[in-house]
Amino acid sequence: VRIQHKKCVLKPIQKYFFDQGSHAAFLIQNLIQHSRILTNNVRF
Repeated sequence: VRIQHKKCVLKPIQKYFFDQGSHAAFLIQNLIQHSRILTNNVRF
């Protein structure tokens, strides 16, 4: 029951972000790439 509830909650959230456009996803991908670069710099 909890899993179904989470799915019902996640679906509107996913629709919200898709309605916002790929701009938000693009920013998130950029943040992930920058964080990877920072972690690589820290390692080396």
